[in-house]
Amino acid sequence: MLFSNRDFDILRLLRWCRYIHAPSLTRAFSEEEILNLQALSLVKRYKPGNAFVLTAKGNRLLDRVMQGLPPATPPAYREPDTTRRLRSSEIMLTAYQAGIDVFARDPSGLQPDQTLFLPSISRGRGSNPWGSTRVAAISHIGDQLCAFHYVCPEIGRLALNDEQAAFYNNTATLSDIPKAVIFSGPSYKSILTELESTEAETDARLTSYGEAYQLLTLPVFLVPCNATGALQLRILSIPNYRQQLTHALLRSRYIPPPDTFPICDAFFRDAPFLMAADMDLRRIDAALKAADEQGIPQIGVAALLPQAKAILNHLYLDARKVEFYQLKDELLLQVLGTPLPPYSPPQEVYRTQEGDVVGVPLIKAR
Repeated sequence: MLFSNRDFDILRLLRWCRYIHAPSLTRAFSEEEILNLQALSLVKRYKPGNAFVLTAKGNRLLDRVMQGLPPATPPAYREPDTTRRLRSSEIMLTAYQAGIDVFARDPSGLQPDQTLFLPSISRGRGSNPWGSTRVAAISHIGDQLCAFHYVCPEIGRLALNDEQAAFYNNTATLSDIPKAVIFSGPSYKSILTELESTEAETDARLTSYGEAYQLLTLPVFLVPCNATGALQLRILSIPNYRQQLTHALLRSRYIPPPDTFPICDAFFRDAPFLMAADMDLRRIDAALKAADEQGIPQIGVAALLPQAKAILNHLYLDARKVEFYQLKDELLLQVLGTPLPPYSPPQEVYRTQEGDVVGVPLIKAR
C-alpha cells in the first residue's frame, strides 16, 4: 500500500488538532481511508470524545517523512482540554474544506493569502504568547486577517481587551493587513443564540460574547462549521469580494452607492443593496437604520440560500425589511474561477521532498 496525499493530510490534521470528532473527519475523508490508517495503527479512536487521535506510530511516521511539523505532544485527556481542542478542530476542518492551507507553524506563516494558524500548537512550549485567550485560530483570508472564536450557548465569558491585545501583538509583522473577527460555531442559530443571550455580570473584567459582539469595532462575521461555512470562507478569500459579487449579480443594472448612503454596495431598484454572504449582520443592521432615517422602506440583501433559511428570514425577511437575492452556484463559479467547496486533496501518491514514495506491505485480510 502506498500512502496518498489524502492519507498524509489526515495524519497532519490530527498532528495539528490532536483530536478530531469522528463525524467531522468522515465529512472530509472517506471512512475507508480512515479505517486503513486505523488498521495500520497510525490513528486510533478516543471513545469518550468520539474522536480520532494519532498514535505514537503515526507520529513517528510523520517525523520520519515530513518537515516543519509541530511537536508530537501527547494528548491531554482532561475534559476541558479535549473540548477546546475538538472545537478548534471544527474550525480547522471547515477552513481546510474551503481550500485554505491550515498547516502554518506560526503567525509569520500567514503572510501568503489563504493560510491558517492554530495557536494551540504553540501552547505548552515554554513561553505562551497567547496566554489564556480564547482565540481558536488566526487566518489570512483574502484581504483580511481574521481571528476565529468558537461561539456556542454557554461558552462562557472572555477578557475582551486581552483578546484584542493578543491578536494585534502576535500578528504585528502583518500590521498592514486589515483585521476582522469570525465567530464560528456548530450553526448560525447556535452562534446567534449565544450572542442574543443575557447573562448576569459576575466579573467586571470579563465580557459575554453578546456584549463583545456589540463592543468590537472590527468587522464580525458569523461562520458555521459546516459546508455552508466552508463556502462562506471561500467567498471571503476573494479580494474585494463584495464588489466582485455585486457587479457579477447586478451586471448592467449596477448603480454605485450614492454619497448619501455610503454603507451599501450598490443601489438597485431605487434601494440600497448589500452583499451579505459574509454574514456581517451588524452591517445589515446599520444599513437598515440608515434607510429608516432616510425614509427608505426596504433594502436589498444578497446571500446564500442556506444563510437566508437559517438566519436572515428570521431576522429580516419576515418583517419585510429586506428583499432577498440568492447567490447561485453558477454565479459563484464565475467569480471564484475554481470548483466550489468542499476542497478535496488529490488522490495522487504522496511524495517526499526528495521525490520518494511512502508505503507499507499490504495487510492480509482475516
